[in-house]
Amino acid sequence: MGWIHPVLLFFVMLGGLYVLWLGWFRFRALHMSVRVPFQWKRHVRFGTLVLLIWVVAPALGLTMAKLLWNVTFITGAHAWVGIAMAVLAALGYASGLLLDKVKKRRTWLPLAHGINNVVLVALSLWQAWTGWGILPLL
Repeated sequence: MGWIHPVLLFFVMLGGLYVLWLGWFRFRALHMSVRVPFQWKRHVRFGTLVLLIWVVAPALGLTMAKLLWNVTFITGAHAWVGIAMAVLAALGYASGLLLDKVKKRRTWLPLAHGINNVVLVALSLWQAWTGWGILPLL
């Protein structure tokens, strides 16, 4: 049962990398004046799923820690970064929802949304690295 969190989040991390790759096309079109196709619906669909899982993932991780070791925050920075990621994921979700529902020409909101989510993907890679050290304890 302790493997649910790491296995799920490994695949979510891969999904985050994919959504980031899709968003790269949007960035190029908006900020580099490159005419490229942007798969908006696919970016929104997968991005929504990834962000929502990242919002609830810390609760799953803390629950796993409580069930396995009868204590929370035993993983230190891994747990705290997970909570920070949940906040950033909520911001990414809210900004993405606004971009999707209120369509108009924008420059700064998509850039802020993208920067937020690049940070999230980077943190997820760091979480995978630190989580790798926790796996033997499962």
